Amino acid sequence: MTDAVNDALHHLYQHERDAFDHWLEKDGANIETSCEIDGWRVPVLQYVKWKLASTSSSLRSDIQNMLLERGRGNQNDFILRGSTLFAFIDDRSGRSSGHIVILSPNVIAGCLKSCFPGAKITPALQRVVTCCIAGFSLGEIAKLDRKSNDTLKTQSRELRHQLELETTGDIGRIVSMRLAGVLGAALGTRNAPANDAFYRYVINYLPQEVRSLVLVDNNNQSHRILDMGPKTGTPVIVLHAIVPPDIRPQDIALLNELGLRLLWPLRNGLNAPDDPILSEAQQIEHACRGIELVHQVFCQGRTALLSYAASSKVALAYTEANPEHIEALFFAGACLLEGRPKHGARRLARGLLALASRNQTIMGAAMEYFRRKALTKERFPHFIRRQFRVSEADSAIVEEELSKRFAGQRFREALINSVSSARHDFGFQRALDWEKASGLNVEMHFLHGDNDEIHPLPLIEALVSKLPMAQLHKIEGAGQLLYYDHLRSVLSRIADRLVA
Repeated sequence: MTDAVNDALHHLYQHERDAFDHWLEKDGANIETSCEIDGWRVPVLQYVKWKLASTSSSLRSDIQNMLLERGRGNQNDFILRGSTLFAFIDDRSGRSSGHIVILSPNVIAGCLKSCFPGAKITPALQRVVTCCIAGFSLGEIAKLDRKSNDTLKTQSRELRHQLELETTGDIGRIVSMRLAGVLGAALGTRNAPANDAFYRYVINYLPQEVRSLVLVDNNNQSHRILDMGPKTGTPVIVLHAIVPPDIRPQDIALLNELGLRLLWPLRNGLNAPDDPILSEAQQIEHACRGIELVHQVFCQGRTALLSYAASSKVALAYTEANPEHIEALFFAGACLLEGRPKHGARRLARGLLALASRNQTIMGAAMEYFRRKALTKERFPHFIRRQFRVSEADSAIVEEELSKRFAGQRFREALINSVSSARHDFGFQRALDWEKASGLNVEMHFLHGDNDEIHPLPLIEALVSKLPMAQLHKIEGAGQLLYYDHLRSVLSRIADRLVA
């Protein structure tokens, strides 16, 4: 029975491969949209609200069925038919509209060459990586191509060696992400991430002395950077929490006084509502590339890394992979899951967003509810006060945000434009990876408020006691929100360690 099923599957895929070739010869020249990749003309189909735009394709019904699957919640951005890969590139407006890029084996080979220069990818290895991109396991590939499991394991090892990847899962995850970047660039600016909200935030809410820029890495991924403090100052790479703190002119003066230059690589989706939605692993990978890009451009030799709240997970991931680049780790307002209080209002928010982070479909509905119910101009003050009411210190920060400066609009707007990034802060807290810290040969400094009721100081003291290279610095009178008047205490301790 199993052999019969395999035979049928093989026949089906062979039939689809022939059908695609026939359609490409007959109808491919009539496609209105196309792009060029590595010298090959690549057909592109457009879809709007889950329906294909007009085309005479003999495969129209098959492609339309793929779209319907995605509309019902299928999260795969790549679907394999025979040897042809269909890549779905969503528009900024949402997943229901976008373009389908149709990739032949020759085009896939060109993309792999562009993404992994120097790698020697044979046709057999290319077949494996193509199937992995489409979500097939090694066992499924073995059945599909009538090969033994041992053969696929050997090919997977060679493929990981050529692509310099650690696990089989990395093949599909990382290669698909890089391939999406190549396709987005080939399609042009209509699929490039928008920076409008980022620049609006910079203009409306940051002092004029703050410098902003967008850098692009080798994978055509954009990284938004905030740069503040003297250009000749000691660089510190800073990883933000849900949203960056409110930076005032006096804070820039403080950086000049201390001789510190803060470089903030912003996460995907931070003040960028049109960014693609990433999985947690993809978000961490993107964040680590941002750190590396900042290190290459702005830093010489080893530098310090300062993380706020749950972004410690990114700091640990980067340091584990690049220990030679890090002089010291600073954790401000570190988070712990085990043992922390279960406060009502924050428990509701944590539960809602942690649930959303596990499923893209639920995430969309949850985030829309979050925007509609909690982030309206009328409801936001009550909502944000409830989140931090357990701490007098944090409540004082919130009141200053709401009553002074921008009357809460900075915080509210940043949350509205950052929900796809913010959800990962809650996802990170399900597994913060503090066990990695004990294996790092890097000095660590925990900067923590003695009035933090969300992640109480005794929990952090217990964590620090388990880490031989860690020190605890208590920030008197502070809670979880370490900015405004508390920022001097945080940065002064960093400057004492770093600035000669």
